[in-house]
Amino acid sequence: MKNYKILFIILFLLVVLVAAYFIFFNKSLPQNQEQVSNNQKEISRSGIFATINGEEISFEEFDNFYAQMLSEQGIDLATLDSETSLQIESQARDLMISQVLLAQEAEKSEIVVSEEEISLELDSIRNQFPDIAEYEQALLTEGINEESLKTQISRNLIIQKFIDQELEIDNIEVTDEDAQTLYDQASSMQENFPPLVDIREQIDQTIIRQKQQDLINSYIEELKKDANIEVGNQ
Repeated sequence: MKNYKILFIILFLLVVLVAAYFIFFNKSLPQNQEQVSNNQKEISRSGIFATINGEEISFEEFDNFYAQMLSEQGIDLATLDSETSLQIESQARDLMISQVLLAQEAEKSEIVVSEEEISLELDSIRNQFPDIAEYEQALLTEGINEESLKTQISRNLIIQKFIDQELEIDNIEVTDEDAQTLYDQASSMQENFPPLVDIREQIDQTIIRQKQQDLINSYIEELKKDANIEVGNQ
């Protein structure tokens, strides 16, 4: 059974939103540890969350993942009504299943990452904390040690390289027509909008992120068609 607790592979919007929030990985441990702990208390369960292509994912793993996702979005589960809570949990289930499927595909590849790459990512995480004590406390809250974190970093990097290689997302191009269409949509919603020439770079980046997201979403949907997924109920 693998630990996917810190495996925020793509964006939260991968399966739930359509805005321009696009990152392949959230590489930091959640810094609002109190909120993570509170959310974990609200959703603590036992048993099997899902079996995905024969791989069992426990409810403990899913609940920790869910609590982190809520924290990253600044959401306190205790403040939500039952309908909203169920909607967000459904989104989290879909996201985690998508992540596991991507991880499984990536692990079939022969992609490797170097110790130097892992160390750079680990340093990036450490540097997001004001001191080593808070960093170590974050690890303790997550129930992992630094070696486990390095293993997860390695897996994340392999997945990122796999996505780059499999989908060639770095080769996406933006046409003048693409840019003009998005600009027209945006400018129609706001007065005194800056000229296209002044914001073309931002427009292009937004379009690229959306096209990348569409490619990844389509790829994951294909993986789901061929996958054997059994989700538990609790």
